[in-house]
Amino acid sequence: MIVEPQSVSVCGSDVRIFRYGNKRVVPPTVIGHEFAGRVVKVGKKVKNWKMGDRITMGADVPDMGTGREYTLKGMGNLTPENLAIGYQLDGAFQQKMVLDENSVKYGPIVRIPDHLPDDDACITEPLACAIHGLEMARMGLGKSIAVIGLGPIGCMVLELSRYYGASRVFAIQRSKKRLEMARQFRTDARFIAASEEDPIRFEFEPPPAYRAVPPPLPHNSIKVFICEPPGDDLDRVALALERVCDFGRGQAAALLDDFPAGALVGGSGQGVSDILCITSACVVPYQCCDTTDMGCGH
Repeated sequence: MIVEPQSVSVCGSDVRIFRYGNKRVVPPTVIGHEFAGRVVKVGKKVKNWKMGDRITMGADVPDMGTGREYTLKGMGNLTPENLAIGYQLDGAFQQKMVLDENSVKYGPIVRIPDHLPDDDACITEPLACAIHGLEMARMGLGKSIAVIGLGPIGCMVLELSRYYGASRVFAIQRSKKRLEMARQFRTDARFIAASEEDPIRFEFEPPPAYRAVPPPLPHNSIKVFICEPPGDDLDRVALALERVCDFGRGQAAALLDDFPAGALVGGSGQGVSDILCITSACVVPYQCCDTTDMGCGH
């Protein structure tokens, strides 16, 4: 399958390969694995893609040689040989790139939605890395997170931490210029310039909105308080409900549609001391004396 790259971003690994080389990249291999492209030609055996399709893909491609057994079981990440676009396989810094049979059949190719511009779609791969890191760290509601290094992926992690429900967020960066640029992604985080302040020993004053979060209760004793109609943040709120209350995504969305601002949703109604406060801007856990005082100023 032949793809015409429309937008390609520069990964830090691309810079390192350009400057210092890499044993997996043998010239004249073309680098560049963060891209959005348009399919301009498909082989006779290609069934799932057609000319004109807009695509992006993850960098790693399963090896059907030494790793055939793992790949056929859907565990291509465990193959002994790690093949990758822009390493052993030609990347996107060229007018047209060829995806071989193995890449088309087993590579992580995804279709770009019509509403998503190419310049945004080309950072799908680093965004996936940021999401994967938060998933591996089991990030969730009320947890704390420290992000060390505020480059593009660090900034993605900062913004994503809000959707995952992280309460106390620490952002650490040596460069003050880069640190100031990162503030827009999580304004309530504690930003630490490591060139001026010890990131291990520092004072942290939590924002007034945050209170101590009690140990997690069984999911059937958790209540949800909607301070404001979620509006455009419905997907974010539904995700939070899914994680906290063990609801399915569709069920959570239905609950939010059915209950107006100020409603209490779910739970047994007995011994409730853990309340999830939902506003149009954020999802924040609160500890209250009882359900008559929501403890959030609304």
